[in-house]
Amino acid sequence: MNATSKIRLLTFGSVLVTAVAISVTAIIGMQSMLRRSEAKSLRHDVLRESERLGLALQEAQHDVRLLASLPAARRILQSPNPAEDASSLKDQLAEVFRQMLRAKPTYTQVRLLGVADDGLELVRVDHVAGKVVRAADSELQAKGTRPYFRKALESPAGRVYVSPISLNRERGRIQRPHQPMLRVSQRIDDSAGQTIGIVVINQDFAELTEGLFGGLPAGQELFLTNAAGDYLVHPDPGLTFGFDLGARRLLQADYPAAGELFEAGGKDELSVAIKDPSWELLQLRRTPLLDSDPQSHVVLGVRQRRGFVDAGGLGLLRSIGVVTFVLCGACGAAAVAIGRVQTRPLEQVTQAAECVARGEPLPGLPVRLTNQMGSLARAVQSMNDSLLSRQRALTQANRELESANENLAHFVQIAAHDLREPLRKQRKLIDLLLLEEGVSRDADELLGHVGQCSHRMQALIDDFRAVAGVERSDLSQETVCLRRVIESVLDGVRDELQSRSVRVEWEDLPEETRVYPQLVRLLYENLIENALSHVAVDRFTLRLTARHQAGRWWFGVLNTGSTIPSEKLGEVFKVFRQGPAADGAGSGVGLSVCQKIAERHHGAIAAESDSDSVHIRFTLEEARVAQFNA
Repeated sequence: MNATSKIRLLTFGSVLVTAVAISVTAIIGMQSMLRRSEAKSLRHDVLRESERLGLALQEAQHDVRLLASLPAARRILQSPNPAEDASSLKDQLAEVFRQMLRAKPTYTQVRLLGVADDGLELVRVDHVAGKVVRAADSELQAKGTRPYFRKALESPAGRVYVSPISLNRERGRIQRPHQPMLRVSQRIDDSAGQTIGIVVINQDFAELTEGLFGGLPAGQELFLTNAAGDYLVHPDPGLTFGFDLGARRLLQADYPAAGELFEAGGKDELSVAIKDPSWELLQLRRTPLLDSDPQSHVVLGVRQRRGFVDAGGLGLLRSIGVVTFVLCGACGAAAVAIGRVQTRPLEQVTQAAECVARGEPLPGLPVRLTNQMGSLARAVQSMNDSLLSRQRALTQANRELESANENLAHFVQIAAHDLREPLRKQRKLIDLLLLEEGVSRDADELLGHVGQCSHRMQALIDDFRAVAGVERSDLSQETVCLRRVIESVLDGVRDELQSRSVRVEWEDLPEETRVYPQLVRLLYENLIENALSHVAVDRFTLRLTARHQAGRWWFGVLNTGSTIPSEKLGEVFKVFRQGPAADGAGSGVGLSVCQKIAERHHGAIAAESDSDSVHIRFTLEEARVAQFNA
C-alpha cells in the first residue's frame, strides 16, 4: 500500500468512526420516540378502520329501512294471499331488489318474508357468481324458525335488527365453501301496528372486510371477533367461526391481557403488548353493530410486527440518515481536501505515468518543484515527449502503408480489367484456328493446351479481383435467406451436377441470416467449385452443412470422393496451394478467398478430411441468425 492510500485510509477511518458514533447515539435516542410514535399511529389506524366498518354497517341499516318503507312491499304483505297474489307488485319489488344488489356488491341476498306460512319468502333476489338472479316461486323457503326472523319480529317497531355474524346455512346446513354472513332486517307493520312481514339483507361479511381492510401494510395483520371473543377474521382462516363448527377459539384465550375488553362494562379500546419474537403490539377497539344496542358489537384488532415502521417513522429515519450522510460527507470532503494537499504531487506523477501507459495526454505535472518529486515529474515529461514523437512517426508510416494498399487494390482492379480483354481475344483467336482446316494434329493439341492456359489465367485474374474485393469498404450487410443464396450458386453448376449424377443434400439452415451477401455467395461458389474440381469420380455426395455448436453456427460444404492428407490440412488456405484437381481446373486462390471472406465476418474457417470425404466448414461471427427452422 502506497503512502497516498495510507493517508486516505487513515482519514476515512477517522470519519467512519465519527459517523458511526453519531449514528449510534441518534438511533438510541430515537428508539423510544419511534415506539411511542408507532403505538400512537397504530391506535389511530385502528380507530380509522373501526369507523370505516361502522359506516359500512350503518349503510346496510339505511338500505333495509328504505326497503321496508316501500309501498309495494306493504301492499304485497297486505294482500289476502301474499304467496300467490300480487304478482305485478312482486315483479316491481324484485326489480328494486335487483338494482340494490347491483349497486352493492357485498350484498348477496335481499328478501321479503311474510309472517304467514311460517315466514315464507315472498320475493327473493340472489347475487350468485357475479349475476343477480330472482328466485323462482318453487325455490322460496320458510324461514320462520331462524333466529334472525324471530329476533326481527321481537324488535321494537322501527328498529333495525342486526344478526350475529355467522356462517350461512341453506336448508339447515352450513354452506360450503364457508360464507360468513351478516343479516340486517326490519319488520313491517300495518296501519294497526300488527307485524305483517320483514325485509332482510344478507351481506357477505368476508367480502365486506376484504374490501375495507385488504390494503393493510405488510407488517400488520387484522383480527375481528364477535362480542364473545370468537374469531371472525384471523390471519389463519382455520381459527375462524369455531362457534359454528364446534371448536371455539377466543382472542382472550390467545391474549389474556385483552380479556377485560370482553367483560360487561369493559373498555372500548385496549393496547396489548405481545411477548413474541415476531410481534410487538396488538391494538383492539369495539365497533357497534347497531347504534341503539351497545351490547351488539364486534372487536376490531390490528397486530403489528416487531420492528415495523410506518411512513412517518420512515420519514424520520430518512431524516436521520440524511443528516448523518451530510455530516459524513462534510467530514469526508474535508479529509479528502487535506489528503490531496499533502499527496497531490505524488498523485500527479502517478496519474501521468498511467496516462503514458494508456497513450493519453499528460495532466499537469509539478515540474517546478526542486525536490525529488520535481525530478521525477521532469523525467516523466521527457519520456512522454519521446513516446509522442515515435507515435507520430508510426502513425505517418501507417498512413503511407494504407495509401499503398489502396493504390495496390486499385492497381489490381485495373490490371485485372486490362488483362481480361487480351485473354478474351486470345481465346477467340485460338477457337478460330481450331476451326481452320488443314491444322496438323500436333498444332491442334498445342492450341488446346494454350486454350487451357488461357482459361486458367482468366480464373487466376478473377480470383485476384475477388481477393481485392473482399476488403471493400462500400459493402453492407443484409438479412438474407442463406438457402436461396446457395440455390442460386447451385443453379450455375446445375448441368455439371446432373451430368455427373451428384447427390445434393441439405442440413437445416437458419431462415434469416445477416451477412455480406456478395461475399457469402462468392464463398459458396468457391467451395462448391472446389468440391467439383477435386472429385475425380461421378455419383458422389455434396452436402450443405449447418450445425449449431458451442453457441455459434458452423456452415460448410462436404463432398465425398476425395481426401486431403492430414499433414496438408493446415496449408489448403494458403495462396497457390492447389491439390490434384480431377480436371486440371483451379487457380489455387479460391480457398484463400474463402478464408478472407470468413475473416471479413470476424469468423474462422477450417478443413476436415477422412478417407473418403472433405469438409470445409466456417463460422461467420457477425452473422445474426434471426430464426432457426428446426
